[in-house]
Amino acid sequence: MVGEEEEAEVEGEEFQCEPCEVEPLKIAPPSQKPSATDVEEHRVTHIPYRSWCRECVEGKALGEQRGHAKDSGVRTVAVVGMDYFFTTAKGVHHKKAEAMKELDIADEDSFTAARLEGKVVKNIIVRCASTKLLYAHQVPVKGVDEDKHVVKLVCDDLAWMGHAKIILKCDNEPAIKISRV
Repeated sequence: MVGEEEEAEVEGEEFQCEPCEVEPLKIAPPSQKPSATDVEEHRVTHIPYRSWCRECVEGKALGEQRGHAKDSGVRTVAVVGMDYFFTTAKGVHHKKAEAMKELDIADEDSFTAARLEGKVVKNIIVRCASTKLLYAHQVPVKGVDEDKHVVKLVCDDLAWMGHAKIILKCDNEPAIKISRV
């Protein structure tokens, strides 16, 4: 019987089995739809959050990103890192020389040809340390091109993060020049 101690003999010794302690089962919320009056009352303020409300579910992911402040509500400046990298069929490479070695390429012209064939792809990654947002984009060139494509991508990523102030970190390569605004 459940809850009663059982006795068993193990190798000539008496053994008592303790009742097991288990965590309570997690029960899924009921799948019943709310009544029409409940829905209308909820739509006035959408407070509190309801998983059955489409607007509540969609709105939960929007708005200003909030990091976890360590000192009781004191907001810190977000740190955003960015860097270029290359991808090939066999993996990710931080340096161009690593990608060239994997593809067994010795000169720039062969590397450019490999890029045009799609054997190697140039990318940029942008990551916010406080919100853990991560963006990666395939880019045609390092740095600023005629259309400022890479600059626009990074600016859009930074705008989406929603921080008023940020610290940009990079590896000081010439392709990523940061100026104060």
